[in-house]
Amino acid sequence: MRSINPKNVWNFFVAEETRSSSLLVIAGLLGLILANSKMSDLYFSTLHYDLTFGFVTLDIQHWINEGLMAAFFLVVSLEIKRELIDGELKGWKKASFPVFGAIGGMILPALIFTTLNPTLPESKGWAIPMATDIAIAIGILGLLGNRISHSLRVFLLTLAIVDDIGSIAIIGIFYSQPSNMFTFLMALVVVLSVAIVRNSRHWIMWFGVLGFVLWYLLILSGVPGTMAGVLMAFLAPLSTRRKGSKKLQLSEVAEDILLPFASFVIVPMFVLANAGIPFSSIELNDHSTINVFLGVFLGLVVGKAVGIFIATKIANVLGFARKPSGISWSQIAGVGFVAGIGFTVSLLVASLSYEDDYVLHNASVMAIFIASIVSAIIGLFILSRAKDKA
Repeated sequence: MRSINPKNVWNFFVAEETRSSSLLVIAGLLGLILANSKMSDLYFSTLHYDLTFGFVTLDIQHWINEGLMAAFFLVVSLEIKRELIDGELKGWKKASFPVFGAIGGMILPALIFTTLNPTLPESKGWAIPMATDIAIAIGILGLLGNRISHSLRVFLLTLAIVDDIGSIAIIGIFYSQPSNMFTFLMALVVVLSVAIVRNSRHWIMWFGVLGFVLWYLLILSGVPGTMAGVLMAFLAPLSTRRKGSKKLQLSEVAEDILLPFASFVIVPMFVLANAGIPFSSIELNDHSTINVFLGVFLGLVVGKAVGIFIATKIANVLGFARKPSGISWSQIAGVGFVAGIGFTVSLLVASLSYEDDYVLHNASVMAIFIASIVSAIIGLFILSRAKDKA
């Protein structure tokens, strides 16, 4: 196992940012190429090949989305919990400035999307432009090297973590309605069982067994299996670290083991499976698809940047939060655009929003791709010219 210090996830992103984010971009481009090449039939037939596990039959694409991505959400949720207890989000004084920015960066994109798409079925995608892809966003900052201060990196990482908290909550509340109440109630019983054994001496063994059962019951009940990862993470024992201690707790060890697998295997597989859109199937010649495309695009490119900047400015002026020293408002504007790179979680929300509408799904995914590229370019341009004062 790698030798790390207590801030293992932060160190991972800083050390591996280029490789992990580049891999996601390569996976996305490969998906697009396969979907629009002579291999498109093989690509789609493989993704839509049905596999049965127990009483559940899903195609390979859904097994990736519902199964493997549960491990990704477990890692992200463990990171969020650790940051809340003993990291960058510990204490309101440290977290307030990026928290206000994250809130503004979630609300405005959702408002832009719903303004353009006020009715069903288009309005189901209102949460698509709300998320920031941590790996790619941090990777973009890495391209600027030493010109980006540690404070600015921490600001973006904290902003993205709060974004993930909001996105996970939204997926759990708005995109996880059970279709089978009996198995859903059984899943709740398992959650209670996990809460009971969390202080057991052999809790990690029980978590492995009960976590698998919870994941399976959630899929049977019609709730995304990814929520199992979220629930297990927030039930995992984790306490404030003793001052000066570098010894990892068991939940941190689990996070450390799963993080490279999630970043270098699971998420690229997810992107490869969900990014493949045949260009011939993209129809932007009717009102609904155009508005969905514009809602996602403007939400990520404009809503993120403007929402983050205005929210942090107001919080600073009113005294609710204080801008960290060594970060300029022009840099905050640049980070706001970088935060518009909504890739992994945005793709997941798009698949949940329009799983029964192929045309709207394709329009939203294409908007995610284009908006993420545009946001990255604008963000890099601003940050490369921004000063670190004022």
